[in-house]
Amino acid sequence: MKRKISSLFLGVLVFFILSGCAGDDRGETKRENSENQQTASAMGRYIEEKIDLPVSVTTLFDLRSGEDGQMRMLFEDEPGSLYLYGSSDEGAKWNEQKLKTDWLPENYRVAAGCVDGNGNIFVCAGEMAKDPMARKTAVGIYHYYQIDKTGNAKEVSLELPAAKGEYLLMGYGLMQSALADDGKLYGILYKASGEGSSPDKVYCFDSESGKKIWSADMGNVDLALFDNQLYAYVYEKDMLKHIDTETGKELEETECPYDITNIDIKPEKNRVYYCDATGIYGTDPEMGIRELLVDGALSSFSRIGYDTGDLFCVKEDVFLLMLGSVSGDWELYRYKYDPSVPTRPDNELTVYALKENPDIDTLVSDFQEKHPEVYVRYEVGMQSESIKNESDAINALNTEIAAGNGPDVLVLNNLPWESYMEKGILADLGSCYEKKEVYENLFLPFEREGITRAVPVAFKIPMAGGEKSTVSNIHSAEELLEEVKATEETVLPLCISEEKLIRFMSSVYWQNVQTEDGSLSRENLSRLLETVKQIQDCIKSSKSEYANSFFWEEDENMDSFYEYFDASFASSDIFAMGLAYLDGTDSLAYLYNYNSSWQALSEGTFSPLLVGISQKSERMDIAEEFVRFSLSEEEQKSFDSPDNRVFFSGFPVNKKALKNMEKKPSKSDLEKRRLQWPPEEAFLELEEQIQKLKTPAMEDNIVMNTIEDSAKPYLAGEKSLDTAVNEIMQTLELYFAE
Repeated sequence: MKRKISSLFLGVLVFFILSGCAGDDRGETKRENSENQQTASAMGRYIEEKIDLPVSVTTLFDLRSGEDGQMRMLFEDEPGSLYLYGSSDEGAKWNEQKLKTDWLPENYRVAAGCVDGNGNIFVCAGEMAKDPMARKTAVGIYHYYQIDKTGNAKEVSLELPAAKGEYLLMGYGLMQSALADDGKLYGILYKASGEGSSPDKVYCFDSESGKKIWSADMGNVDLALFDNQLYAYVYEKDMLKHIDTETGKELEETECPYDITNIDIKPEKNRVYYCDATGIYGTDPEMGIRELLVDGALSSFSRIGYDTGDLFCVKEDVFLLMLGSVSGDWELYRYKYDPSVPTRPDNELTVYALKENPDIDTLVSDFQEKHPEVYVRYEVGMQSESIKNESDAINALNTEIAAGNGPDVLVLNNLPWESYMEKGILADLGSCYEKKEVYENLFLPFEREGITRAVPVAFKIPMAGGEKSTVSNIHSAEELLEEVKATEETVLPLCISEEKLIRFMSSVYWQNVQTEDGSLSRENLSRLLETVKQIQDCIKSSKSEYANSFFWEEDENMDSFYEYFDASFASSDIFAMGLAYLDGTDSLAYLYNYNSSWQALSEGTFSPLLVGISQKSERMDIAEEFVRFSLSEEEQKSFDSPDNRVFFSGFPVNKKALKNMEKKPSKSDLEKRRLQWPPEEAFLELEEQIQKLKTPAMEDNIVMNTIEDSAKPYLAGEKSLDTAVNEIMQTLELYFAE
């Protein structure tokens, strides 16, 4: 029996238009699953099951199990709605329980709610804000309603301090409420403070009369009832306090690094359960000895973009977990222990990427979810403690491959994939896709002697975005420079650090430097470096107040060729143009929403998300299935799902999947994404440009590092152009000769 208090509402998602969001602070722990965390037994594992509900859970108010064994879930879908669902089989199936809402005033929505073990409900509601930027948040003085298990409601007046005028802007009332079986109501009073609201005091009321029983100042806390015992999590101290329900005084406290929404407590069993991206754990109240119960590496809650929410221990072998998805809804997952399945799947697949890449993380997670019989080990070369730089990581990888101990699937971005092809390191992937189902022109560059040694899973188009009259004249680096010079207020809002401008430009225009026979053009390399320096100098000397504001530092562990760019920066009222990757229909939509256009920086050049299979893989059948799965219509369509859209950057290579992305979303979806959909001609132009793509951008990390390291002193005025070019030519000619 438990009462869990959820967050008020999901925060507004910071939406990056060209979706490849690079910042998820759980990335380093996402798939850490060392053997010392495994249970001793070789058999027995919690099996994950997603519980599909007919109504989306936008805000979870409460989930509670009663003495009758019935579980009840109270939640909101659209603003102004309220649903009560019940389950009598430990959360496996849920049915809607009739709940009247005629008591809710017009244009009001529930701000907080709770249910006791007998099915009685208590909610507070406020008027929805009229300001569209407030997204219908409940404001004003809240009203309180008690609803019995027959559905009848009555308004209750709580004994709270009178509201001041400034409180009404943000909403004034009891939030994070909890209803005990003995009729006590607990909650935190929130009051306006400046531009926001902050917790005031914790209150305890008689839910029937509204009379205050006690109040206590506990600071910034969250509340929860576990088996009718009250706990408060103190954020500033990472402390969990057990509170006397009769007086509000503290009984005991325990250090606890986890938010109360991610834990469950069974006082009678002296057990605490908690969840993070690595798994669901059981421990003692002092958190001394922990036991991994549900392996995060084999579960959906380890996926990038998912937030673990309320955790419920139905009993020792059954857990329920709410996962917050990117779309803003909560999803319900159930984990039930099965002693007949292996602790870890017998089949194993290793996927390697030099740098952390959210797109690959998405593919790995999706494959793991659809193939529970396979354990996918996702290795990131630059995250190894023994690796100091990219060259060390590549050398270590090459040594493993040569010894036959390398990974099965290789993410070839930033790796010398052309060399791998020529040396026979990569296996034939021709059986992993049907040519008629994909854009074949995107696959042709990766064929050698009629054999496909690597495949693009997704792709981006390097582009200049901005006013059509400006960007339509750009077809080369020199023409880009001329437009920069011609526009006094120009700012190039690159989502990379200033010194990485040379890296971006070298990648896009590399086909002008290296000829078809593999030799390097000194003249074209000199021209490229000189052009980049002049562009950089123009930005520095720009009279625009925004100049130099948008050179962002990147994470060295991230794939530097999968960056994001906010196309709103290309709005003609501020910027003349911006450089970026066109990588999805949302990015296309934003350009058109701002009356902007786009032009491929180097016609025919594209940046692929490239994968291959090691010729020496001992799990060739599983590795091929991973590639086949990644290219499948079903998986390629999922790139544009609400949960993947923000984190997956790139157009799908599957024709039907890309066509599916072009379909106009529903009105509510467009409102959530704050978009107007582009006209048909925008997609016809995109299709025309895709058919012209034939040359992969240069993404060999050794080549890019060589250019960047030697060009930096020149760009800073510390070295001559000839010296920089000589250094680059000598190093790369030797590298390509090897």
